[in-house]
Amino acid sequence: MTPQPSIRPTRIQTLIALAVALSLLSWAVVSGWYGDIPPFEWFMPVGIGLVAAGELFGGRVLKRRIEGTDGAPPPDPLVAARVVVLGKASAYLGAGFAGLWAGAALYPASQWGYLLSAKTDTVVALVGVALSVALTCTGLWLESITRIKASDDDDRGPR
Repeated sequence: MTPQPSIRPTRIQTLIALAVALSLLSWAVVSGWYGDIPPFEWFMPVGIGLVAAGELFGGRVLKRRIEGTDGAPPPDPLVAARVVVLGKASAYLGAGFAGLWAGAALYPASQWGYLLSAKTDTVVALVGVALSVALTCTGLWLESITRIKASDDDDRGPR
C-alpha cells in the first residue's frame, strides 16, 4: 500500500479562526493593561516584513527552477518539501501575528482622540497587520508553487 501524503494544503478558514481568536485575546490584554505596557515602536513589525520579503524572493527563484525557465536546474525534491513546510508555517505564523496586531490596534484606535500615544500605537499595529497578512499570503503562495500537479498515472491507484 502506498503511503498517503501527510501534509494537506492549509485551509483559509483555519487561518481566519486563528487570527480572530488571537485578536480577541490581544485586545483583552491590551485594553486591560494599556497604560502599563510600553508604546509600540516603529521597528516592531519590521521583522515580519523582512521574513515575508525573503520568502518572496526565494520563492521566485524556486518557482523559476521548478518551471525550468532561465536554464536553471530543477530543485532537489527535498528542498521543495522543505519549502512546503516553510510555507505552511509562515501562513500560520502570519495569521497569528495578524490577529495579535489587529487586537492590539483596536484599543488604541478607540482612544485616538484622547491619548497622544494611541495614534502612534494604532499606526504601528496596522502596519503589523499588513506585514503579517503579507507573510500569510507569501506562505500560501509557497505552498501553491510546490504543489504537485495531478497526472494520468494517479488514476491507476496503488501498485
